[in-house]
Amino acid sequence: MFKQSLVLSAILSLLIVGCSSDDRFQREVDGNEDYLSTPEIRPLIVPNGMKVPQPIPDFFINKAASEGMVGHNVDIRPPVLPLAIVPDSSATYQTGEVLVDLPEYVGFWAQIPAMLTHHNIAIEQNDNQTIKTGSRFITQGDKTGSIEARYLLQRHVTFGREYIKIQLISLKQNGQDISADVLESQRYTVDFYNMLVNDLPSSTMTSKTEAEN
Repeated sequence: MFKQSLVLSAILSLLIVGCSSDDRFQREVDGNEDYLSTPEIRPLIVPNGMKVPQPIPDFFINKAASEGMVGHNVDIRPPVLPLAIVPDSSATYQTGEVLVDLPEYVGFWAQIPAMLTHHNIAIEQNDNQTIKTGSRFITQGDKTGSIEARYLLQRHVTFGREYIKIQLISLKQNGQDISADVLESQRYTVDFYNMLVNDLPSSTMTSKTEAEN
């Protein structure tokens, strides 16, 4: 019975991973767009001599302004959030920046250049407080062309804590600037940070006290 449960769990995990990596699930692709051609609701015309019940506001259908993408262009991917997988750390996204607070002993900043090289991302500037990257290219299966992003990382150390700020320098899709797109800026800023923090060795995922013991 235990072996059967183990096999079923493994199969379910593979299915979940497969769905999450399937580009078809990044956009709303099922069904059709006939609903976009739905005519507006016409006002009720009451013939002379007839009375209608007293209107009840609970049943009013208000006209809503439509903004943003519709139909197959709707991005149904869940929002991307920064990971705080290192013990005693925090990571937040605020107004175009990922703000990271983690223990200095982890040595996250010192490992970033090697991580960038591993992902074939050039480094234009690198010192103890600032790292400026070259272009990072992200290919999307549900879009033509690729995303090109460049980043600025800044570091401040105090009282044994390492504070790192990550922000976009530029964000382009097929050569066009899309940095004004708030959701896309958040996605590719957070995704870049998550890529780096996931590259940390497993030994950093334990607290300093646990490591000493």
